[in-house]
Amino acid sequence: MRELSLQYFQEKKTSQKDGQYFDNGKIKESAKEIDRMYGCFFGNILGDALGAPFEFSPVQYNRENCTILDFSDPTIWSSRRGKTIKPGQWTDDTAMMLCLSDSLLIHNKLKPTDLRLRFLNWWHFGYCNAFGYDEDRDDKQSIGLGSIVSASLDEFQKSKSKYTTYMDTARSSGNGSIVRCGCIPLFCQTPKEAERLAYQQSKTTHTGEEAAECCRLLVHLMLQGVSGDGSVATALQRTQAAFSSPLYSIQCLLHSKQEEHHQDNQGLALEDRNWDWKAPHFRYAPGRVAQNKTYIGSYAMDAMAMCLHCVFHSDSFEGALVKAANLCGDADSVCAVVGQVAGSIYGLSEIKEEWLEAVFRWDPKGDLLLRAYKLIHQMK
Repeated sequence: MRELSLQYFQEKKTSQKDGQYFDNGKIKESAKEIDRMYGCFFGNILGDALGAPFEFSPVQYNRENCTILDFSDPTIWSSRRGKTIKPGQWTDDTAMMLCLSDSLLIHNKLKPTDLRLRFLNWWHFGYCNAFGYDEDRDDKQSIGLGSIVSASLDEFQKSKSKYTTYMDTARSSGNGSIVRCGCIPLFCQTPKEAERLAYQQSKTTHTGEEAAECCRLLVHLMLQGVSGDGSVATALQRTQAAFSSPLYSIQCLLHSKQEEHHQDNQGLALEDRNWDWKAPHFRYAPGRVAQNKTYIGSYAMDAMAMCLHCVFHSDSFEGALVKAANLCGDADSVCAVVGQVAGSIYGLSEIKEEWLEAVFRWDPKGDLLLRAYKLIHQMK
């Protein structure tokens, strides 16, 4: 297996002193912070890959014993979706994050039209998907294209615009833009910069303000995790103290609250606006579950709330992801979001070697590691 220690990623001219990196005289992030940055990136990938076999399976709550344990678990690969992919292969969530990573590395900033073009290349030509080195797979077609992203790409082919205008409502807030944010904490220097990038990249495929604000909240939380003390409580407390959103729903989500009657939720059932993710037995909105129990989690607010619940009620990277995967529903996407946050808190060094090996099997040249390294060390 490739050497996964932080020393593997150091540049030749980089040395360590008192826990900090010095590169040509410039102080870089501490070793622990860099470890957690890699955690964001690979957490995104591993969450996606672990949840993928159970995407769109009926949601299940409070299992006494988790039946999905890790990539070697035969339960995963006997499922309907598990028969179409192999352990460690990722879906649209990771592929879009890799598209975003490549675009940022090439342009050293967000270039929306370039990003949207890369999304098109992913779907139509297999760019950034997991199947390039799968010798058993004749069909290299990408998988996982969501309806909102699909419509936005169709629109882009006609308009060539920077941002999507698909949907005549600001409520088009699917989870397709929060599942690809794991590279942003590696690239951005400050929370303000990261939040702006997260918001703008969301608008390339989703018009919804809630989706964009969830992206802002997600990257802020990840950065608090990266710079924190390895504690879930610290990352959450610092985020609640420092982050603010103009949306009432996001503020309720941030502070684990049930929404009350408000001008922003007129016409919506309050029972479906409960974001009390700190509750031990927190569940998805009952109305949306009744409508489609296999698709629950596809709404950005639901995915973010369940992410917070799984991270808050676990004490390890593995525990958070296993908890999320066993919920099923839109499992790959929810797990991708959970992986980003858990990775930012626990770091790459706390991820099981066997899990990383499962992903590296489909990346024999080390392109994933190289992307992450360059995102962190690229001069800005």
